[in-house]
Parts: sequence; structure tokens; C-alpha cells
Amino acid sequence: MEGRIDLLPAQVSFINSTHRHTGLVAGFGSGKTQAGVAKIIIKKLQHTGTNVAYYLPTYNLIEDIAVPRISQQMDALGLSFTVNLSKKFFEVYNGNHSIGKIIMRTMDNPSLIVGYEVGYSLIDECDALPKKKMTTVFNQIIARNRALLEDSEENKTDVVGTPEGFKWFYEFFVSQDNERKRLIRAKTEDNPFLPKRYIESLEDSYTKAQLQAYLNGE
Repeated sequence: MEGRIDLLPAQVSFINSTHRHTGLVAGFGSGKTQAGVAKIIIKKLQHTGTNVAYYLPTYNLIEDIAVPRISQQMDALGLSFTVNLSKKFFEVYNGNHSIGKIIMRTMDNPSLIVGYEVGYSLIDECDALPKKKMTTVFNQIIARNRALLEDSEENKTDVVGTPEGFKWFYEFFVSQDNERKRLIRAKTEDNPFLPKRYIESLEDSYTKAQLQAYLNGE
């Protein structure tokens, strides 16, 4: 790799976590998607020949978020890749040799999360779905996350997102907390690269209760 990507402390903690399930719960603009994209690329490079998967609520978010963000970070790292938008995957290369795919899937129809195996999964914006539906989606995702990894490494499924009340994110990482899970919080104000008045604009638009979620990741 020729390039580099600068990361914030919470992003580094998320990427370095070795728990079976690590959640990065964060405010708007805090860099949660940046952390998720960085980790999915790192996992792809670590597990040569094994596919990994990135999940978002809708196809539009794959086009608007996943494809440009993953492309940007891989370009910054000097990686070779191609994008197949119709089949929703990145093919990553070492020279002319493919080292596997980053598969992108939506979560709006859980019945379509079938027919493939991956070694690592990353879920973005889980609280955009109703809690019951997200539970079904998560069960489908972990069923796909079963490709054998080197040295018998455990398959991991991580989550990044902004909380929307006491929905799936809260239930899974707080109410059902255990030693296999880790929750990392990040605040909007932790990101020094945001526009100067971005936080003020949010404070003018949301209630105090909403700001606890949208600024502080609570």
C-alpha cells in the first residue's frame, strides 16, 4: 500500500477491536461510516481470497455512500480494484491477481441475503430499520458470515450507526451486553474536520433529546 488514511481515536479503537461484535455508535458527522469503510478494506486485505460484506439499508445508500467512500479510501491507499454496480461488489487486486470481493447488500429485503459466504461483515445504519426487521436481518447476515478464515480466526460482524431511540442498536449492545461484544461511542464534536458551524446548525434543528443521539451517540 502506498497511501494512508488519517483516523480519529474512536475510529482506531473500532478498527482494532477483536471482539466478535463491535459497535461504533456515533453522532452525525463523527466519522462512523469512514471507520466502517476502513475496517472492511482492512479485513479484505487481511483475508486474501475470502470475500467480505458491507450492508446498508437501501440500494440508494449503496450508490450514494458505499461505492464512493470505498472507492475513495482504496484510491488513497493505492489499491487496484474494479466495481460491478449491477451485481453490487468490488473486486480487489494484487497486481493482476484478484484477492476477493467486498460484497455490498441492502437490508430492506432480508430474504435476499442468501446464496453467498463471507468471512467478515460490516453493518451500517442498523437503526434505520424497525427493531424486529433488523433482528431478522442480523440473523440472516450472521448466517452468511461463515467462510473459514486462516488460523481458525473467529468470524466477526461489526456495526456502525447513529442511534434512533431504544431500537436494535440499544437492545443488542446495551440490554444484551456480554463479553463477546464491545460498544464504542463517538461524538460529533470529536471530528475536527467538520464545517465550523455544522454543530450549530444541528442545535437549531433538533430537540435536546434528539441532540443526545445525533451529537453524542447516546
